[in-house]
Amino acid sequence: MDWISCVNTYIRVVEEGSFNGAARRLNTTSSAISKRIHWIEDRIGVQLLKRTTRSVTQTEAGALFYERAKDSLDRFQSIIDETRSVNETPAGLLKIGATIAVGSKFLVQYLNDFLAQYPDIRIQLTTTVPGELPTSNLDVFISRELETLNSLSMKQTALFEQRIGFYAAPSYIEEFGEPQTVEELKQHNILIWGERPQREYKISKSQRIMLSGNFATTNPEASSTQPKMVWEC
Repeated sequence: MDWISCVNTYIRVVEEGSFNGAARRLNTTSSAISKRIHWIEDRIGVQLLKRTTRSVTQTEAGALFYERAKDSLDRFQSIIDETRSVNETPAGLLKIGATIAVGSKFLVQYLNDFLAQYPDIRIQLTTTVPGELPTSNLDVFISRELETLNSLSMKQTALFEQRIGFYAAPSYIEEFGEPQTVEELKQHNILIWGERPQREYKISKSQRIMLSGNFATTNPEASSTQPKMVWEC
């Protein structure tokens, strides 16, 4: 047995939730899966899985091992892909992070064209809530915010310009009135993108405004269910 095949087996057991599921995924037997898991646990000296007749769950050590092992295998696969792609067409795993506002609709339409042009590339897209910093394992992070991000591990470049606006349903305008200036937005109930009840918005290069509301969400579809709020997009 070897580390890579056994670690890959452990990852499959966790993701499939059972030895039988992992066996089907890897086209082998449940007994072979069990032997590989025992081999890893014997080498590490720690129990990684709790087994019952109906389920398989991770121990605390197993959960840590899964996260680190999965990341390590992804990196190893990237090394293989990069080596194979020397002097060839682009290939391998591209990890992209994006805020929900960018990744949910705006970015996806371009990724489809990108994959059509580079079919040997695999994309892993992760979305974050507004204001959340990118993780170190990403290759690219795309956001219309974070202009002030100071990171030694990432370089910034402008990819696009986007105009934002504040919108409200006709019923809201009829009941609460239409704001005529940016400052008047402070008097209105704003649907906040994120996890906090208030958020600073960049109106222009020189103007920012702190707005608040009684509903905060990371769901980009939420605006359609909140007719008595002002939302930004």
